Amino acid sequence: MRVSTTYDTQRVAQLLARGGETDTVVGELEESRRTLAAATGTTDEEDLTSDLTASTRLRLRRLLEQDPGAAEELRRLVDEFAPVAQPHPPGTVRNSITGGTQHGPVFQGHTFGNLTFHASGAAPPDRTDRTDRTG
Repeated sequence: MRVSTTYDTQRVAQLLARGGETDTVVGELEESRRTLAAATGTTDEEDLTSDLTASTRLRLRRLLEQDPGAAEELRRLVDEFAPVAQPHPPGTVRNSITGGTQHGPVFQGHTFGNLTFHASGAAPPDRTDRTDRTG
């Protein structure tokens, strides 16, 4: 996951300002970040996130209407900040069992219910008849 830096904020502000006052836009972005951080985990978080998302979407729409050439720069920033592709989607679990001997089904997981096992084949060897050969 990429962590936003002051440099990243400056780059986004330059895009949004497009010849205007970049420092003002940096201040607005930082204020939005502080407001979101303060609302994290509160009852206002969802509404605030929704409001700021709508505001940013409108701001970007206006930018692209006024300066269609900004689309390429916006595309580069989006690509750069996009999460790195994962080989497996989040939540995917891959388990493997190697070595040893299993004499029946093996289940790995979090929660199981209503399982029925039907045994077939040879029974596992009786371990009580084993002679200690270490001495």
